[in-house]
Amino acid sequence: KKQTTSFVELIRKEGLMGWMTGIVPSLLLLINPAIQLLVYAKLRKMLQRRWKRGPTATEAAMMGGLAKFFAVLLTYPAQTVKLRMQAGLKGSEVGGKGVNEMWRGVWNKMITSVLHSAVMFSTVEAFRTMNRAIAARQRTALLKN
Repeated sequence: KKQTTSFVELIRKEGLMGWMTGIVPSLLLLINPAIQLLVYAKLRKMLQRRWKRGPTATEAAMMGGLAKFFAVLLTYPAQTVKLRMQAGLKGSEVGGKGVNEMWRGVWNKMITSVLHSAVMFSTVEAFRTMNRAIAARQRTALLKN
């Protein structure tokens, strides 16, 4: 009920356009995980071709971190614009004082995002390995019967 009340209050106060503030940069930010997954998949495929195996947990962490690094690097300005628009800034205030202003805080974001991604992809690969081992055991058990 609180969310409905907040929504109605926002529409009354700011109008529909106020509610939509930052929607375009938010939509652009959907590209971030797409970039991350694309880069990770390409790196994983390269590793598989070269060494004929899937990545270890450490390799997955490194590839996942690298993938997130590129995703953040490419989408951080859109995140900055989105936050500024949602804060009520308009016109030239949104862009700040030049290109450098759009990147303020990127390293703080980069550190946390890269570490989270490294842990996530390492965990994903650990589950993949575990699933393959379980499937192999089940196939062996079925062949024995």
